[in-house]
Amino acid sequence: MLYAFPISVSDPVIESSAKNEVEQSGAQLPVLEEACLFTSSDISTLFDGSVSSSLGSMRPLGEKLDKLLAPAQEYYRRLPKRIKEGMHLLKDDVEVISSYLDELSEAEDPPPMAMCWMNEARDLSYDMKDYIDSLL
Repeated sequence: MLYAFPISVSDPVIESSAKNEVEQSGAQLPVLEEACLFTSSDISTLFDGSVSSSLGSMRPLGEKLDKLLAPAQEYYRRLPKRIKEGMHLLKDDVEVISSYLDELSEAEDPPPMAMCWMNEARDLSYDMKDYIDSLL
């Protein structure tokens, strides 16, 4: 997934990241003056912060997934190995997304696209939590 953020072109993190990508691809790409495209993994290098109460929905989701993945659960023992592995990957992804949300929530003035992504992730986490509640 790609995200567009307004940035300062002179930012050393962005310049080195863009330079590496262009060198690896061998392509000649135009430099963006007012916006830059980032993958979700690049977001963590741009913002620094800690836990935000407005994004606390991801923490309960992780706890619900822990309950769902507990080996003591009767249904868990009957699941195929492939499904169990997928569920563990989902939990890992939720933890990563939660850390990105925490970092973005502490940014002084997050870009509008980041705010949109944060709201979408929060809404999705509520939906996932509700679905897991229906299973337990």
